[in-house]
Amino acid sequence: MKKPNFFHFKKNNQKLDRLLKILKVVLWGDTVAQKITHFYVYLILIGAILLYLPISLEKIPPINAKSKIISEDYFDPIRSSSLFNAKIGGFINLDWIKQLQNNPNRFFKIPNHQNLYLVQDVISRAFKIVEVHDYTFWDAIFTAVSAFSDTGLSTVVIRSTYTVFGQVVILLLIQIGGIGFVVIAFLIWKLFRFRVRDESAFSKSIMLQAERGNSKLGGTADTIVVAVVFILIVEIIYAIFYSFYFNFVPAYEQQTLAASSQANDPLTFLASQITVNSTVPIFVNHSPYAIWAGIFNSISAMNNAGFDILGSGSLSAYRNDIHALFLIIVASEFFIGGIGYPVIFEIYEHIKHKKTMPENSVKLRYSIFAKLTLISSLIITTVGFILINSIELTARNGSVAIIRTIAQAAGENKLSLINNFNANTDQLTHAIYGNHPLFNQVWNNLFISFSTRSAGYSTIANDLYTDQTKTVILIMMFIGASPSSTAGGIRTTTLAVMLIAIWSKLRGYKTVRIFKRTIPKNTVNDAFIITIMMAIWLLISALIASLSIDAEQPDAHLTFIDVLYEFSSAFGTVGLSTGAAALVTSIVPTTLIMMMILMIVGQLGVSTTILAAIRKNPRGNTFVYPYEDIKIG
Repeated sequence: MKKPNFFHFKKNNQKLDRLLKILKVVLWGDTVAQKITHFYVYLILIGAILLYLPISLEKIPPINAKSKIISEDYFDPIRSSSLFNAKIGGFINLDWIKQLQNNPNRFFKIPNHQNLYLVQDVISRAFKIVEVHDYTFWDAIFTAVSAFSDTGLSTVVIRSTYTVFGQVVILLLIQIGGIGFVVIAFLIWKLFRFRVRDESAFSKSIMLQAERGNSKLGGTADTIVVAVVFILIVEIIYAIFYSFYFNFVPAYEQQTLAASSQANDPLTFLASQITVNSTVPIFVNHSPYAIWAGIFNSISAMNNAGFDILGSGSLSAYRNDIHALFLIIVASEFFIGGIGYPVIFEIYEHIKHKKTMPENSVKLRYSIFAKLTLISSLIITTVGFILINSIELTARNGSVAIIRTIAQAAGENKLSLINNFNANTDQLTHAIYGNHPLFNQVWNNLFISFSTRSAGYSTIANDLYTDQTKTVILIMMFIGASPSSTAGGIRTTTLAVMLIAIWSKLRGYKTVRIFKRTIPKNTVNDAFIITIMMAIWLLISALIASLSIDAEQPDAHLTFIDVLYEFSSAFGTVGLSTGAAALVTSIVPTTLIMMMILMIVGQLGVSTTILAAIRKNPRGNTFVYPYEDIKIG
């Protein structure tokens, strides 16, 4: 009998070990960054599957297929609908409304058009025209990624496409993504006091620090607990406020302005992006749905997600006059969510120290991170507001001047507007910007400056902004908010470190210094690497997507700036959109995947994902090659 070959057996075992190691990396991850990324991917897939189930989707025609609503327009039966006129032209037949009221499915297919339906809202009983398309798994996974990364980009109208169950799934993804899956697992572990080995506890601390933690490993657990408790309390307080506000303060469903079938005309397209109040009260007004809308809005705003269930116009119904207070309160909530867990913890520690310690005790000092975070956030927001406001109020094609242009075109019969709006500029201005146009214009510009920090809420269609304003906004979205927060981007501290490093170099300093401290050289290098690498990635991604859209949809009113704006919004996990996301979804899955990867990288952070994945300890790091200078600049 032949004896087994020991070396052959050992060789097979080595192959099996290598295979198991590869499977471990692929399915579970080897490093901390890989494990966190794997957790995110698995939860996103679970969320996408849930959002693809029939229980998550409203019954939209055709009933036997999965469908989505990509746009909607409310109207009064005696008035016209801009969405209807833009697609077909003419007026809505009142007989259709009678047929709709006799239809148990609440949908009436408009003759001679494949995708348009007349609908009676099940809550408000108001009439609207909706545009329906097929709902695919790409829509489900894109929405899941956007919700879990707290981005807010969407290819559907959330309120009209998803049932309450689907909206709950989205809200859970937002909350888990905002707090952090590892953080939630740690809190459960801490709550039930599971006994684990010291190695496991240490591993959890490292993962917490990578996801949402402090720069100091020892303070990570306390930081997490304090920040999460604070965030949940704030969410409850804001949810109560929103619920009362939605219920008692009047607001109206939005109706788009253009009423022309000249879809290829640029001015008509811009007019079709402007919304005005319809005669229909918004569905949450004097309704129990105000409670659910308040909860949804609070969690979404705190996590800088930008999702809402108010309709296709985001917060457009609340942009003017008495709603100024509402907008600033919303902005305050997503500002809190964007400053980061470590900063929240430090503020808590200072308040606690001030209350418990005697007056002559040693004062606690804020860390360099906290100081840099707060100062850079305020400076970026302020500079952005000044630039946006200056451009939009003075530019010939700004969002203010465009109203005069539209009114003039309507007066010359070059453009048709709904509801008998004519060449009266004042009438049109008041319809769009309320009773105090200048104040509301400035206030909306201030709100969008805060929203670019990663919130994603908007009160004005992003298409109306000039290319100069879009450039300012996309830069602010690229920067994002603070590290270890619910927001994305390269982070405010990254920009601050770069600017300080440039200033130090110009001044001839040998080190990068701030607040009487020296920033490590590796941190400075990482700041430049992160910024340059992500800027190149964004430009290439936007270029590919722009070429794809031009090839497949030549009539789409999207410039390269618009597409770059969309990708910057994805990386900054902001959610402000020019409509490119919906086109990318229906055209090229490859660019859609690129956008989804950007969302995940933006949420987790470049340091936690890309740099951690590609960095390895080089074998030759024990010696240095001879130096040789190279002429640059």
